Amino acid sequence: MRSTLFLVVLLFFFSECKHKQTHEQKKKELDAGQLSEKNIYTVKEVGWTVQIPDGWQIITKKEQSAMNEKGEKAIEETTGQQIDVSKLVDLINFKKDIFNSFLSTMEPFDEKKDGSYDQHNITIHELLKNTYASQNIYAEYELGATRIDGQMFDRFITKVYSPDKKHIILNQAMFSCLINGYDFSMTINYNNDTDKETLMNVIQTSKFSNVITQ
Repeated sequence: MRSTLFLVVLLFFFSECKHKQTHEQKKKELDAGQLSEKNIYTVKEVGWTVQIPDGWQIITKKEQSAMNEKGEKAIEETTGQQIDVSKLVDLINFKKDIFNSFLSTMEPFDEKKDGSYDQHNITIHELLKNTYASQNIYAEYELGATRIDGQMFDRFITKVYSPDKKHIILNQAMFSCLINGYDFSMTINYNNDTDKETLMNVIQTSKFSNVITQ
């Protein structure tokens, strides 16, 4: 189960950064992948390489753990079932502030055992909608697709509104693809055009190598 769904009840969870992280501090917050001195992040399992924007902070393991825990609880309350996240791997997760962030995950997925990947995505999208609704959060949704460095990604956009439904307070875009036997996803959250441009540049300049055709 993608940890990106855990943002459902945590739109304002992140604390403000108090200091600039050193390169070594950033590396210590990673569970997978490699981060170079030039802030280039790579994950060999899915052949992903991406440039992390300057000035953005890596989300700490403590923040990620608390976010995952609360998100799991919200989803389990919505579905009435326990969810298994034992095989989910958090990749690079970073933020500028409480409204603008980037999350990425990968999780093994075998269509022979786990069923259709397209149906899996539909299930994820419906769960996201239902969980937002259960938290009395009004949102609008848009489904599409886009190609990133030759790989076709499903794109699921969410616009979260203020309680009076007059203003968009947060935009969320989830990009997901089955790569090398992994359900790989990138999710961006933003509330202004400048940070949207920065985050979309991260998405669009992502590179994929050694990809096995599914």
